[in-house]
Amino acid sequence: MQSFFASVHQRIAFLDPFLGEISKNWIKGQSKSAVMLKSQKNLTRFTYETTAFEGWRLCVSRTGTTFTKYFSDKGYGCPRDSLRAAEKTRARLLRLIDNSRRINGRLSKATIEKAQKILEAA
Repeated sequence: MQSFFASVHQRIAFLDPFLGEISKNWIKGQSKSAVMLKSQKNLTRFTYETTAFEGWRLCVSRTGTTFTKYFSDKGYGCPRDSLRAAEKTRARLLRLIDNSRRINGRLSKATIEKAQKILEAA
C-alpha cells in the first residue's frame, strides 16, 4: 500500500505545494486535517513563486469599508502559526464589526478605529 501512495505522490506533487506533505503524512498514518493549509473565508493563502511574500492575507469588507492585514510565514515562524494568528485576528475583527452600530448603514468612525487597532496589534 505504501508504494501506491508513493507513486501517487510522485505523479501529482507538482500540482500543490502542500500535496506532497499531505501524501507523505497519509503514508505515515497522520490525518489529512493536521496538515491542510488552504484558503478560508476572508483568508487567502499566498505561496506564489513569483512574489517575495508567503503567508496569509486577511481581508474583510463590510458596508463599504475594507480591512486588510498580511500575516507573513517568516514573521510568525511557519505557515501554521501565521494561519493561527490570522484566524484569531479575523475572529476578533468580525466580532467587533458584527456587534457594532451602524450610522446611515455604515460603520462608525470609532468602530473603524478599533478595527484598525486590532489589525495593528496582530
